Amino acid sequence: MDITKFPKLIGSSNYDLWSIRMEALLIERDYADVKNNAVTLEAAGNNESLYRELLVKTNKASALIKLTLGDGPLLQSRYISDANILWNNLKKLYGQQGFSAEFISCKELINTTLKTSKNNMEVYIHNIKRLLNTLASSDLVLPPKFVVALVLNNLSSDYDYTVAMITQTIRLSEKEIDLDQIFSQLLDESKRLGKKADTKDIVDVEMTLPTKSNKPKKPKCTSCNKKGHIEEKYWIKHPKLKPKTINNTFKLDNREELILITNQVSKTKSSIE
Repeated sequence: MDITKFPKLIGSSNYDLWSIRMEALLIERDYADVKNNAVTLEAAGNNESLYRELLVKTNKASALIKLTLGDGPLLQSRYISDANILWNNLKKLYGQQGFSAEFISCKELINTTLKTSKNNMEVYIHNIKRLLNTLASSDLVLPPKFVVALVLNNLSSDYDYTVAMITQTIRLSEKEIDLDQIFSQLLDESKRLGKKADTKDIVDVEMTLPTKSNKPKKPKCTSCNKKGHIEEKYWIKHPKLKPKTINNTFKLDNREELILITNQVSKTKSSIE
């Protein structure tokens, strides 16, 4: 494991996860024994050579632990070289202990819902598992039936059918509740609902897209810039094409057209006279 990528201990907010990772790292580096026992001559069986060997080992384990500490915890333990003493000191400083810590964890567990987890099922289940592990570390193990009831109760209404199926299965089954299996079932359902929502979004977008009209485009006159005729058939410019009757459908709302009509009428009147 690359020690530079190891999440550093900030304080009580991430101590639980840090301690789990750190303990695994010490075991992987073969330092688990010095974490559990203070290095003394008595612990070494009054064997001075064994004591020196353990002393070197505990110093290395202590250095490894310190490399994963944030600035605050590091300053609190700068003079501690014994890995066992350092480990217990960090646990006293940042580990959750006593009823107050258990109360806070229980309260957070009860208030953890799918909604507070931003409707993300993976985040929701992760938060539930984290709090269950925190309580378990304090020897407070909740009954599986209570955990399932809490998890299902704190879902959204989208999961009503799934909740009914799970509760029915538990009621009829004589087997012990498998929390991991239920969590897996909820994750599968969340993925199914997610795909359904994506499909609905696509349909909604398609419904809002403008549709192309099959109607032919009206021609545009290059003389008056109006649609409905072309310049060659513009009767105001070409009086010979003037229709015999002009009904109300011809609206002369353009001043230029009105002038042209007036001039045409004047010319016709003069020729008659």
